[in-house]
Amino acid sequence: MRLRRVLTTALFGLIVALGLMAGSGVALATTPAPGGTAQATTAVAPAAVAQDAGDAGKADQAKAKANSQDAASAYVLGTGDKLHINVFGQHDLDGNYLVDGSGNIQFPLIGQIKAAGKTVPQLQKTLVAALSKGFLVNPSVSIEVTSARPFYILGEVKAPGQYPYVMGMSVITAVALAGGYTFRADESDVYIRRAGAEKEKEYPASEKTKVEPGDIIRVPERFF
Repeated sequence: MRLRRVLTTALFGLIVALGLMAGSGVALATTPAPGGTAQATTAVAPAAVAQDAGDAGKADQAKAKANSQDAASAYVLGTGDKLHINVFGQHDLDGNYLVDGSGNIQFPLIGQIKAAGKTVPQLQKTLVAALSKGFLVNPSVSIEVTSARPFYILGEVKAPGQYPYVMGMSVITAVALAGGYTFRADESDVYIRRAGAEKEKEYPASEKTKVEPGDIIRVPERFF
């Protein structure tokens, strides 16, 4: 009788332990040992695996968003860019603005403001400084590039022409937008003439070569 009570107590304790481990996301599986004795091994519950995958996905999304924000902050404005400017609490000043052929925008109260050659944060500071001179007290300005000036791709691509620029895009992305390489293309290098430059330069055709708005990209023909 005493032995039966001991075994019953031990069995009850094992059942409780298994319940606690299952509730914490850890499952027990028994596998026969070489001598025929069962050994307990742990396995991660599917819910825990799914949570880890979800966390990894969120981390990738956060990284992509940070990279996009960095690219937008580093973007240098130029002729043809379209901007949406918001001045907090001043709806009459909110609106869409075009960087004209002279590199300026026409802004209410202030007049011409030089935008070309500046990044978005630099233009924000310029507008804040100008509005603070007798117009507004502690103005808050936000700027979004709604349409960047295009780039051009020529040569050995299937659909050469003008394409909209996307923040952070690479030469490989530009080639893909143009339908990919022709069978005659040299896929190792490209030639790029940057906006304002007089001559083109040779660059590797890789993800590391970034496209800038206004670029003229030429994909050369390979020599057999």
